Amino acid sequence: GFVDKLSPYEKDKEHLVLVTDNSKWIEETEKLIKSKKLRREIGKKAKKYVIENYNIEDKSKLWKDAYTIN
Repeated sequence: GFVDKLSPYEKDKEHLVLVTDNSKWIEETEKLIKSKKLRREIGKKAKKYVIENYNIEDKSKLWKDAYTIN
């Protein structure tokens, strides 16, 4: 995904494409279009991040706790 550099996602830039202004969006999009290797690299890192941080099997207890009335 594309995110403005001023965003809270700055720390996650290894699996995101960060841009500083509108002119960079075009430049970064062209890099992704031209480089299959870059697309795959970012995609693999993004998938790993999602699995490690948002895996339903690991997070289901948190959801259960949030919706359980004690």
